[in-house]
Amino acid sequence: MDSSGRVVKQVPSMEGLALVRSRLDLVCVADMEGNCSVIDPVTGTVSQLPNTPPELDWWGNIPVTKDDYVFNAFLLGRVDSTGDCKVLRLSRVERGRTYHLISSVLTLDDADGVQRWRPTGSPEFIVNTHSGVVVGDAVYYFWWTAMYPEEDQWDLIRNNGDVPDCIARFNLEAEKWTTISGPCLLDGHDDWTEYFSMLSKSSTLAELRGNLVLAHNFSSRSLLDLWFLTDTESCLWVKEYSIWTEQVIPSFMRIVKPLLLLDDGRILIFLGHRPGALFLYDPSNIVFSRLDTAYVDEVGLYTGRVLSLRSAIKVQ
Repeated sequence: MDSSGRVVKQVPSMEGLALVRSRLDLVCVADMEGNCSVIDPVTGTVSQLPNTPPELDWWGNIPVTKDDYVFNAFLLGRVDSTGDCKVLRLSRVERGRTYHLISSVLTLDDADGVQRWRPTGSPEFIVNTHSGVVVGDAVYYFWWTAMYPEEDQWDLIRNNGDVPDCIARFNLEAEKWTTISGPCLLDGHDDWTEYFSMLSKSSTLAELRGNLVLAHNFSSRSLLDLWFLTDTESCLWVKEYSIWTEQVIPSFMRIVKPLLLLDDGRILIFLGHRPGALFLYDPSNIVFSRLDTAYVDEVGLYTGRVLSLRSAIKVQ
């Protein structure tokens, strides 16, 4: 659909497939069983990626077996310098009461003509696999606070007084993991409870005009703060928007994700509570307008030419 909510194209798909968030001229869909397909809406080509398990896991390089529970999350991005499109697969492998994250990457249209997953290690901490976003040629994930005892987090803050690294970054070109810190939301006071709430359930990661953005739903103040990462080297975050959300975004809303910053300054925002909804926020008059859409479960941005879309595409 376009920014007014008008449907311009529908693609039938099999039950269980979900849209993978992306911002390219390709569309990616996947299911919870590890099946993933990449669609070219212009040519109608559907590339079904191999559903092979991660090669090695952290238990002494013991191969993942059918007895392990594996949940896969996918993200699609493009390397700026080469134009290569890559799919990052983040696999959460559970064995008994222990589990770990394993990442692997696949290059579409690889030079040797064979599509295969290459192991790329693991992020330094457990991340929320649903929090991923692609910005340029990097993928970012928010750490999963629920995996870390609260006292350990408090000690981390008290020991150095700095904001800890809470975002994992995967470079699609180098295929390496690093970490970066988030913005400081404390406003000069020791509101640790609110800070850790930000890490776990009150924030989402997004991309706006080429910047990594952390959207913090400050529900106790009816504010949606948008922090832009303006300098990746020094991890400089700048709060560029503080949006009054009273009577628009409920206090219990966990998924509040800005999707697009339009040329006229309006911001397209996705509220991910069932049923999900799309809103346009106009900062010039501080007005939210809800788009007339049906049930929305997930949203991706298609950057290709709408007029050239093939009329019939079947995803299986």
